[in-house]
Amino acid sequence: MFDLTEDTVNLLKVLSDPTRLNIIELLSKCTHTSAQIQNKLDRTQSTISQQLKTLIEANLVDYEKDGNNKLYFLKYNEILDILANLRLFIIEQKKKSIEELRELDRYDTLF
Repeated sequence: MFDLTEDTVNLLKVLSDPTRLNIIELLSKCTHTSAQIQNKLDRTQSTISQQLKTLIEANLVDYEKDGNNKLYFLKYNEILDILANLRLFIIEQKKKSIEELRELDRYDTLF
């Protein structure tokens, strides 16, 4: 049986790492080898391997063999829509916070 709440929490945990988010962003453009990801993100080989393993286990990333190389790619592009919606939500929350601060400033000037 599926536990949607637990699955959601697990996905959010996977997305909570900046390196994993950067890998997803890179792979949204085209396939990359782990060495290419390592160079573009300026991270160690072990860090990239660990993060790719986590993304593969989360079913977000997969790879194809190309000779001696593995070409990593996003398994589901829908994750990009989810990330875009999260970013929009964050922006809206920040806008509301700024508006609330402005209201407080207006209130303070009255007294």
